[in-house]
Amino acid sequence: MADSAGTVIAKSVTAARIMAALGLLSFLFGCRADSPYHTKDGAWYWKDDRIDLPSSAKLTPLNGSFAIANGRGYFRADPIDDSDGATFQALDGTYAKDARHVWYCDTYRKSQEYWLVKRTRATAMAGADPATFRLLTQRYTRDASRIYFEGEAFAVRDPATFEVLYSSYARDRVTGYYMREPVAQSDGATFEGLSDHFARDKTHVWYSNINLSGPVVGAIENVVLPDADPATFTAIEGDFGKDARRVYQRAAVVKDANPQTFTVPR
Repeated sequence: MADSAGTVIAKSVTAARIMAALGLLSFLFGCRADSPYHTKDGAWYWKDDRIDLPSSAKLTPLNGSFAIANGRGYFRADPIDDSDGATFQALDGTYAKDARHVWYCDTYRKSQEYWLVKRTRATAMAGADPATFRLLTQRYTRDASRIYFEGEAFAVRDPATFEVLYSSYARDRVTGYYMREPVAQSDGATFEGLSDHFARDKTHVWYSNINLSGPVVGAIENVVLPDADPATFTAIEGDFGKDARRVYQRAAVVKDANPQTFTVPR
């Protein structure tokens, strides 16, 4: 019985060591089970997309979207032109950088291909400083002097104090922003986003929206709510908000509505 038990234990230890060794090899060679980068029939793939590499080339996955091979960075299955593999880093699934560039990487489709083929695109962000570049939240990023959204810089009054708020709102020391557009008359020091559409500062409440039906489709609208009290204003749900005296739907007062008992119509 002792010999039998010892044999079972020895076999279990041997199996565990084999599994550990296989796991280490998978990690070292980029074949982790949870990675979309893998080898098949001697070739490297990102998911089902074959990567055009010599059979002897080594590929090192950085995360699920980026890898290094042949001295260059790769986004999914495609090389990133002018990238430096020696200093290439993945920042998340969309952004990467090396010593000279910062890249915003995404996918797109062509109408000529009837939207059937998903293609990759790696865009070097003009003027972005790799040394100070970092991620913020909600697809915003920054370097020492500029703020970016989805890879593109936009004008900010005071980049040093810029911060992302609730939903599509942001602020700096000077002003508030909705969808990267300054909110007129806003005070950056007290500006705050309350919901997807409502914001306030010490003196105003705004309803913000993208106009999809007006004369300028896609225009950003930040409308001051008439007579709203910023100190007591709260967002209720959707396009409804209230203060201590009134209920508002978008930027209009809801007639005869009691803020204490009001419920959103269903």
